[in-house]
Amino acid sequence: MKTEDDILIVAPEGRYWGLPDNIAGRLAVSECPAWGQSRAKQPSKIFFILDSAADFGFTKLAETASNFPEASIYLLGETIFEPIMQRVSDKGVCSGYYILPLTESEFSQILENGKLDSVESNSYEARIRKLSTIAYCDELTGLRRRRFFTEAGNQILRLSECCEIAVSVFLFDIDDFKKYNDQYGHLAGDQIIKDTSNALRNSFRPHDLLARIGGDEFAVMIWDFEIKNESIETGGDERRHYYKHPVKSSEISRRISENVVEVETSRGRLTLSGGMASFPEGGSDLHKLLESADNALMKAKKSGKHTILFS
Repeated sequence: MKTEDDILIVAPEGRYWGLPDNIAGRLAVSECPAWGQSRAKQPSKIFFILDSAADFGFTKLAETASNFPEASIYLLGETIFEPIMQRVSDKGVCSGYYILPLTESEFSQILENGKLDSVESNSYEARIRKLSTIAYCDELTGLRRRRFFTEAGNQILRLSECCEIAVSVFLFDIDDFKKYNDQYGHLAGDQIIKDTSNALRNSFRPHDLLARIGGDEFAVMIWDFEIKNESIETGGDERRHYYKHPVKSSEISRRISENVVEVETSRGRLTLSGGMASFPEGGSDLHKLLESADNALMKAKKSGKHTILFS
């Protein structure tokens, strides 16, 4: 293989699909972050392909940054949750991040200049917005879809393992939604779902992960919050889960108990039931976390609804 010694791609085996073939074929490719240490010339640029499905995430990224401290690292991935990338970028671990696939022109500019020029950047952003909207955004609410929640949620859990940040998952659904839908019709039901989506947006921080995962079902992953020696009362249950500054513990308590479990709509006030699970106590991976949160949600439904219970 013809290689360029100052460029390195770090990726799980066979996961180079988003790179232009004629470019990826002439660069050095490694499945091991330490691969390039024996080379005479250390890389100046590293393209690190994130792949949560292959468990190729932030721990390996940290190892790569440690092995090549002088290199500029660019994160590439099919699904990129910007708040996570911004967190990693702010810590100086990476120099930039881009969503795959990249065109030959885009990748060449990043190779040469470390960024896209304004014309190329506008074209790239417009294309990515269109692709992301089609693949990942719920048309009715504008929230993320289940697929994005799964992929970005796995990224957050990988970051949690690497950086020891707190992570919890909520599942919500609308109490007696079928009754409202049958009584007022599907258009009114759609409006109720929109109102609920807006209430959830207003109740959590911009960098928390929100998604509509079913008809009237919603998932929220909160991360990077502080655990304090206090308690939050919701539906008779108590747990010690609080947001980090600048959102105070009393504020998140108020938001959960008031904004989330009750929603004002054009048809009157609706209530929600919710279940919550925390990582890793509630599950060692996203599937198990969601399963625990769903079990707590079912208990909330059986206990009289209009409440949030914890696994």
